[in-house]
Amino acid sequence: IQTVAKLRKLFRHISPDIVHVHSAKGSVVGRLAAIGISPIVYTVHGWAFTVGVKRVRAFIAVIIEKFLQPFTAQYICVSKFDYRLGRAKGLMNIKHPGIVIHNGVQQQAGIKEQVNRSSFRIVMAARFAEPKRQDLLIDAVSKIKEPNIELVLLGEGPQKSSCEQLAQKLGVSEKVFFEGSVSNVQEYYINADIVALISNYEALPISLVEALATSKAIVASNVGGINEIVTDNGLLVENNSAVIANAIEQLYQDKSRLARMNENSVINYENGFKSEQMLKKTQSIYEQIYKEEVPD
Repeated sequence: IQTVAKLRKLFRHISPDIVHVHSAKGSVVGRLAAIGISPIVYTVHGWAFTVGVKRVRAFIAVIIEKFLQPFTAQYICVSKFDYRLGRAKGLMNIKHPGIVIHNGVQQQAGIKEQVNRSSFRIVMAARFAEPKRQDLLIDAVSKIKEPNIELVLLGEGPQKSSCEQLAQKLGVSEKVFFEGSVSNVQEYYINADIVALISNYEALPISLVEALATSKAIVASNVGGINEIVTDNGLLVENNSAVIANAIEQLYQDKSRLARMNENSVINYENGFKSEQMLKKTQSIYEQIYKEEVPD
């Protein structure tokens, strides 16, 4: 309540032409603060009532979203999955339209790939917290008999220590590396063989868009909008450690298939996940709303 009041005072002072809000909590606070002051754009990075969220939480989230719908000038969904879900709940219509703009990233230049690396490296970048499932990936690695498999986990979070204990329990602590929070994710990806993301639910994870930008094959959970990123450039899996292990082994054993997937990842990136494409589409939304608010 204090944050809404402070933001509202700020918005009245600067009188923005548009307020653009992101994420579930940020969008609620920002929209409440901007009511009656500025038109509001909300980028949905996964609805708070998405598939996989607990029923009570999802029910409350739908009520909140329906209350805030009249004050939302435009919805931007980062995935077709989220767009369909929003339409199904009646949140987007002619008066309150929605559009899909996929997340985009920039390719980082000048990153060198390690040479003479003998290991087959899997990298997952994610916070150690719900809905991510690093535990399943660790279990999958323990089921793979190949001796030179290694797993690199990037990120921090409340479940990190339990995952470290799991690696020790399963006897793979020498194969699983916990790197903590990093700022150079693409560097880790370039020096990987596979990028993985195992999760209970997702919208359109930027961590996998980074994998496209670094031309890497992907093994990821078949949830949310991930199948809009992973097509012919990786394998979609159910959240079962044996299934995940099998997918990794397939790519480990078939290097030509892995190489084709690497090539397809960067093609997918060029075709729809570059930051320039995302920014151009977002700018057009701003221009449209501004034109409606300030007609010629």
